[in-house]
Amino acid sequence: MENSLDRLSELLNSPQPLKVDERQQIFAGISTVCSGDSLVKSSCSALDYQIQDAIDRWTGKQAIDYTPVISSKPKSSVVTSSPLSISKPQSSKLLVAPAPLPKTVSALPLAVKPINIAPKSLAITGIKSSYEVNSRLSIESGLVSDNNGWQDISKVDFWLTDAQGKRIELADASTFTAKDATSARFGYATNLTGVGAGNYKLNAVAIDKAGAISNNFSQSIVIKPINIAPKSLAITGIKSSYD
Repeated sequence: MENSLDRLSELLNSPQPLKVDERQQIFAGISTVCSGDSLVKSSCSALDYQIQDAIDRWTGKQAIDYTPVISSKPKSSVVTSSPLSISKPQSSKLLVAPAPLPKTVSALPLAVKPINIAPKSLAITGIKSSYEVNSRLSIESGLVSDNNGWQDISKVDFWLTDAQGKRIELADASTFTAKDATSARFGYATNLTGVGAGNYKLNAVAIDKAGAISNNFSQSIVIKPINIAPKSLAITGIKSSYD
């Protein structure tokens, strides 16, 4: 028995990795030695730390709380080798591997709107310097541009401003004809019905569908009273004949 214990201690304390057959020898020897009735109980207890330390070296881990590694059933009269039950080391903390991330991530569709740019380059030609009361105001041509496309232009707003700064609304221009991708022409005419004689400024701005406003066009005009021909011309003292 002493030789068996010495051999077990030698194998357990070996610094070199143990081969499979050497491990089998250790467990078979422990099972045989520790199951005999004649073995002093303290002798088996003395091997406990050596067994656990050897197992730590085999698994490459230290300071882990192990469940019993070797279980054997002692028999009263017959010394036999019992099957060994080796349980896996139990860590004090359960480590669970995280679920793998998906290899590809599908991007959500995003609606990206273009930046709105206000209409520009509002130009109007053909406005006369004076009009009569209740006459018709018209222009020769109008041109406006919008970098978002000429279709983005909603209207051209016209109004008069009198000498006191009062605003007088006029009809809007809302029909456009494409000149190119960003520019459009428009015509305009309106009656000055109800607008009294005086000095005015004719104003206009182009407005797009988002409500952005172009540069302000302004031109001074005069509205004159309606001209009435002279009447009631009377002459007396004209002879019927002259030398």
